[in-house]
Amino acid sequence: MEAVRRTLRKVRRQVEAITSAVEQYSGLRSRWNGQIAISEEVDLLIQPVFLAKKEWDCSILIHQYALRRKDLIGTLIHECMHAASMGLTPSAYLRFRGYEEGVVEQMTRLLTPRLAGSLNIPIQATARISYQDYIAFLETIRAETGKAAEDFYLNLLRTPLADREDTVVQWAIEANRQEPAVRMLVRIASAMRGLK
Repeated sequence: MEAVRRTLRKVRRQVEAITSAVEQYSGLRSRWNGQIAISEEVDLLIQPVFLAKKEWDCSILIHQYALRRKDLIGTLIHECMHAASMGLTPSAYLRFRGYEEGVVEQMTRLLTPRLAGSLNIPIQATARISYQDYIAFLETIRAETGKAAEDFYLNLLRTPLADREDTVVQWAIEANRQEPAVRMLVRIASAMRGLK
């Protein structure tokens, strides 16, 4: 039991440091309420249902299995990104899940090496594979906007979730003024459907 308490204290310090770094980097205020809980929830195959998740009350729930993983830092960064994500509400999440999970996951991939290094937290070199489909759809749209990856994803994180789809459409139209908007919209329509 004492080992679990020690691990939880260590994880809390990491989440506090990550939260501060995410706020500084993004310019957004985290809504994390300071609470961390441990889950033992498993599915019918006795596999963890999740590694971690930000609850709607802005606490962070971490599966006990995740506490032993060498790549825990990426999971914590992902959940801290959710806590800072602009306009994340249950109703917006239901309608625009891909615009949240894809943006947060790609920001996690872009920032994990930088944040882990600045916080002196060792990282495991395993590739993250969560939400790959959402990222692929977002990358299709990003290609039409001409924006650099970090600029694209960071500005979407700063955009209220319910407005992200309209925002990427506007960016794509502005980047392709030389052609009819309908032609550009046809190119990104399937990606937009995949993000819902």
